[in-house]
Amino acid sequence: MKPIKDIEGTRKEYHTDAQHNTVHRSSLLAPSIPGCRVDVSFANHFLIKRGYHDIACRLTAINPDGERIVSKTYPIDEPRVYAFELDNLTDETVGNFMVEFFTSSNLFIPFPAVIVNHRNNTFLNSVHSYNRVLNDVFEDDEVNRAQVSEASIDVSVKNGLDTFAIFTSGPQNCAGDLVISLQGPDELLKASVAVNSRRLSNTMVSLQETLGSGAAQGGVLTLRQPSQAMFYGRMLAGVRHLADGAIAANHSFYDCSDVEEYWTDNRPSSRIYPLLPGFSAEIRLYPIFSPCRMLGAIDFLDSNGRILTTTECEPVDCPSVEFLDLSVTEALATSGTGDAVSFQYRAWPEQGGTPKRINHQLVYGDGGGQSELKASVAISLRNPNAFTPSQAKGLVWGQCAISDDFDTRVGLTFDNPDGELATVVIKLLGESGETYERSEQFYAGAAHVFDPARLLPEAVAGSGSRPHYVWYWVTAERSDLSAYAVTRNRSSGHCSGEHNF
Repeated sequence: MKPIKDIEGTRKEYHTDAQHNTVHRSSLLAPSIPGCRVDVSFANHFLIKRGYHDIACRLTAINPDGERIVSKTYPIDEPRVYAFELDNLTDETVGNFMVEFFTSSNLFIPFPAVIVNHRNNTFLNSVHSYNRVLNDVFEDDEVNRAQVSEASIDVSVKNGLDTFAIFTSGPQNCAGDLVISLQGPDELLKASVAVNSRRLSNTMVSLQETLGSGAAQGGVLTLRQPSQAMFYGRMLAGVRHLADGAIAANHSFYDCSDVEEYWTDNRPSSRIYPLLPGFSAEIRLYPIFSPCRMLGAIDFLDSNGRILTTTECEPVDCPSVEFLDLSVTEALATSGTGDAVSFQYRAWPEQGGTPKRINHQLVYGDGGGQSELKASVAISLRNPNAFTPSQAKGLVWGQCAISDDFDTRVGLTFDNPDGELATVVIKLLGESGETYERSEQFYAGAAHVFDPARLLPEAVAGSGSRPHYVWYWVTAERSDLSAYAVTRNRSSGHCSGEHNF
């Protein structure tokens, strides 16, 4: 884990000197999961945002023993979406796929803005790139300076569901213990899984198989990985539907309960999120932030960005065995306020400085209650103390998959409710290039929600279980623009979602 102070310092250095500690390779690993196909998609932000034409993308299929099966390289030189069905690289059994980008220009960020999609005919799970082989020993010095457990994982072991996590080994063979802790309301369950993995391979861990029937109690889950050199490894973790193999998973996040990182004052951290018609909404805050007693509130806002009502959240102590699990949908219904279009989640300490990392799960589910597989997106709240470049403007982009089999909604918000009517320019990009552009206005504090399939009806017909990976590209004069995309399978109700790049 890289300290926030160092992350802020790197951002400031890049805005001062673009040739400072330059980055020329950006990579990710995508695991092969039995019963699923795996695709990657991305908008060519290298060209559209930075004007870079000299980008090469290399795709590598790696077998379960960590040996290369095949590599193929593609030029990335058009202003469009690129989508690759990775299973088409080979007929052999694959453990991992590696996706790498190379350029002589400065990429700035070694993590590429790529979405990894796992799918079968009942679900689509989309998550941004989350683990990678590091580029050099200096990056290893920064990234792996402090090792913490993985957390921010929703637990559900009931009604044909199981919680899973995928451990990935880096560029060297890895031997050690994966320590699993589930702190429930009544007891702590703990187990160690011996890991003896070949390089660049995966191990899927089942919570039900590892901890037994006691895992059904739920609680706060943490996983301690063996340390690995030259590798940045978050885990793909979430809930699995045992009957149809569907998953609803996101990347894990740092357990910071032993890390004292605070801003200099106790001003709240916050974000504003869209209410998506037809979808339920929840907030889950696990006690994985720097030690303190966390207070919080949910504000519901109307289409003019005005606060209609506020719901106070139960305090969360860190460390503790309790966590916040709030149904935003139920709180809104209880309030009797029917005109809300967005909600703001605010969190602050009872005393002392605000923790620099306040991560939580933003959860959207099938509003009809057809499926318990929900989109659980790992989000960090924003704090006014964080560095914002002067004259910065808003730019967000991300994937919105559309097809006959899926409903997708994209919600746009500004993170700060202060301000008047603001204009955004929405572009939709496909594999053939830009296909849609329109300006919209909405008030700060409110939200603008759209259905990309209605904007691009010609892209929907006949697409089926392999959706069209359309990407939104949205700009604004304000720098605090955010976007969220949620996809639901029409037949199963299984949901997945992600935040913007």
